Amino acid sequence: MQTRCQGAEIKINVDERGIQMKRAILLMLVLALLVHGAVCSAQDNDSWDGKWLYRQLTSRVDISRANGLGYITGVVQTLRALQADEILHKTFDVPPDVTAGQIGDVVLSYLKEHRRKRHINALEIIWDAMNEVFPVKDK
Repeated sequence: MQTRCQGAEIKINVDERGIQMKRAILLMLVLALLVHGAVCSAQDNDSWDGKWLYRQLTSRVDISRANGLGYITGVVQTLRALQADEILHKTFDVPPDVTAGQIGDVVLSYLKEHRRKRHINALEIIWDAMNEVFPVKDK
């Protein structure tokens, strides 16, 4: 689509704007699902901090472990998408062959090694773990 405005020609790529809008909507949906899942799984006055995440990942109940892993996976995928779209500065780079289970193991190891940080927000814990284990390598 082209528009003329006082002798200047403006070109708008509708397809590109549509793709960006779809990405933005998808990211908002993913974040909404993350929040919804965390709210549904929280019991009593639990907050979504490192203690909550550690309890999820070390639970003997399969659904709790799956919930913790799902939370981690959703956060990592959202952060990667935001970094790919240059909305966030890229600080970690997870290799494509790393599985969701391995990412969960990384976060659990981080929580075990940094017991004093378990009071921190779960998202920050995941961010810190990814940056520690998968930092962006200088080229």
